[in-house]
Amino acid sequence: MKRSRSICEAFGLWGLHIIPTQTWTTIRSVRWTPPRVGQWKLNVDGASQGNPGPSGGGGILRDSIGCILFAFSNFYNIRTNIEAEVMAIRDDLLLCEEQNITNIVLEYDSKVLVDMLRADSCPHWRLKNI
Repeated sequence: MKRSRSICEAFGLWGLHIIPTQTWTTIRSVRWTPPRVGQWKLNVDGASQGNPGPSGGGGILRDSIGCILFAFSNFYNIRTNIEAEVMAIRDDLLLCEEQNITNIVLEYDSKVLVDMLRADSCPHWRLKNI
């Protein structure tokens, strides 16, 4: 008879680790919201396992009814979280430029990058050449 594995054991087999915590958070529903008619929405994310560490990023471009025009993902080698986020945004915008797509709503989750764009500054020397 085969022994069934717990969720924690199964995650361990895939190299995933669960770290139990004492704090509880409220779960809230998050969903994609479409852009206005005539616009495109570009959702982008980048991440790093460690800071720096192996990193990657990707994105997806959809129209106002949710139809996907393109999606991509890339491995960026050893980078910081912010570098991976910036590289994913750059790659997505280059794909839009190649396909002559304009009127884009860019959506990403990095408050650090939002603050830098709003301030029109790039204080991080590594980001200036990306």
